Amino acid sequence: MRPFLLLFPAALSMIAARAQEWTDPDFGTAGVVNTALDPAYDGAFAMVRQPDGKLVITGPAGQTGDLQVLVARYGTDGTLDASFDGDGVNTFDIADDDYGYAIALQDDGKILIAGTSKNGSNTDILVMRLTADGQPDDSFDADGHLLLDLSPSNDKANAIAVRPDGRILIAGNAQLDGRECMLLAQFAPDGAPDTGFGDMGTVKQLVGTGNSQANALALLADGRCVVGGSSFTDDATKYDLAACRFLADGTPDPSFSGDGVAVVAVSPDNDKGYALAVQDDGAVLIGGVRNEVSSTQATVILVRLDAAGGPDLAFGTGGTASLFVGGYPTRGEDIALQPDGRILLCGTASPASDQRDAYLCRLNTDGTPDDGFGNGGELRYGAPGHYRETPTLVLQPDGKVVIGGIDAGGGVVNALLIRYFTDLPTGIATTDGASIRMAVGADGITLALPPAAGRRTAALVDGTGRTVAQWAGPDLSASPCTLPFAHRLAAGVHTLTVTDEAGRRSVRFFVPGTDR
Repeated sequence: MRPFLLLFPAALSMIAARAQEWTDPDFGTAGVVNTALDPAYDGAFAMVRQPDGKLVITGPAGQTGDLQVLVARYGTDGTLDASFDGDGVNTFDIADDDYGYAIALQDDGKILIAGTSKNGSNTDILVMRLTADGQPDDSFDADGHLLLDLSPSNDKANAIAVRPDGRILIAGNAQLDGRECMLLAQFAPDGAPDTGFGDMGTVKQLVGTGNSQANALALLADGRCVVGGSSFTDDATKYDLAACRFLADGTPDPSFSGDGVAVVAVSPDNDKGYALAVQDDGAVLIGGVRNEVSSTQATVILVRLDAAGGPDLAFGTGGTASLFVGGYPTRGEDIALQPDGRILLCGTASPASDQRDAYLCRLNTDGTPDDGFGNGGELRYGAPGHYRETPTLVLQPDGKVVIGGIDAGGGVVNALLIRYFTDLPTGIATTDGASIRMAVGADGITLALPPAAGRRTAALVDGTGRTVAQWAGPDLSASPCTLPFAHRLAAGVHTLTVTDEAGRRSVRFFVPGTDR
């Protein structure tokens, strides 16, 4: 017996056009989690996955003038984890408006948050450490958080990472000579400045002649780090994408683009970099947007530089992959690398002035869209009148990917998580590692099932979420067994769920259409 139904190109093209069929039905409601963690505003601006599979998010919660740092933890099924501060949610009021923009985990399970705290007219950098159960860690700067006021204007932390020895590195923005600059700051595990890094623990880097922003950070195995963001060009009228590589002590790495700094002028427009990843060969990926200020022609872009900081002309077109085209705030904001080298990029896609969609795309190693993923390589979750933005993602070891952000509509802004399959599943894995084999025919499904002592049920749901068949009792006791259809299945994707003492397991399969 074949282990699974054959996939036909006609069926695949039909399935690819329906993004909801890639969502994981075992997460939230049909793959989507929308939680009101605060009556006014809350969102997932950054996210990290614990070794046990739980997801921790950070962002803001509250209302302008009294925003607080939000930290929440979700179980593997998308429900809030009550073992985290009693209800899965904790907030921290440092000053007037507080934001969590970045999150990282230590090996001991403690949680690091980086962002900003506004007290008066300017913002300072905020770094926090929480215990594994969501409480302030008093071993970090005495009270669990520290504030850095590095310039007379706004300072901001956009990224955070933990070195193997426990030192903490952040990247963001400060001021140098009256201009906005890229910032790195490094701390000892207890929150004290690492005086052996840069200038007494900080590095300020101007790129070009004007303002520079560091929005993303990656650590290399040899202690170097790469930051990605944007900088003004020589005429100081628009931004270009920028990446800087630093040695372990915070000095620029001269083996990268000659002086440690690479600037990519994607277009004559205002282009910005928000996402960063470093591939195994040292190549640097920068995700962002071309023409960020446009209301009609903003384009999600992904640029690849080689390990020496030069453009990789074999990637995309001249080193740049141009993806979704919409209006502001269309952009790519976070990157994950699959083990096979394919690239996931999430962010926001705005197809109309009244619509912002959660966005996820997958590219092949050469920068071309992966047509086997979603609809021509991309998935969007949105609707007119809704503002959904997803600036963060986590790639799970099982290949599923979770994107996080906000869902705004009807005057409410909630935290949003969506879990997608990166490849549509082809079998059911049981808790003991065995597999349930299945074959789909015109009149029924044949299953080869492991023994079950208790009651076993099965249900078949179509791509719209409608239950089209259910089975229980003797039909499921034999192995193999055949579950008959009362009517021939319609073309499209279907989900079969088997529930027994081993738990609830789901698998999707395709029924080819004859009219496509």
